[in-house]
Amino acid sequence: SFASKNEKETSDIDVMIIGKPNMPLLHEKIRELEQRLKREINLTVYPRREYQAKKKTKSGFIVDLLKKPKIMLVGREDGL
Repeated sequence: SFASKNEKETSDIDVMIIGKPNMPLLHEKIRELEQRLKREINLTVYPRREYQAKKKTKSGFIVDLLKKPKIMLVGREDGL
């Protein structure tokens, strides 16, 4: 909602990671952020090959994601 400029005080935060992060550390950091921001963070993680396969088969979630506004924390949108 923030990227779409429709953010509300109670809006959650959606984060997608493409790669293979250290999951225990990632979950720890997400919990810390949720407490600090007082917002729910919805995390989606795809290994690169799985993401590319879903993109190639035009998975509904991935197609929808690519159409919507995004804020890239790392990388560039044209790299998706």
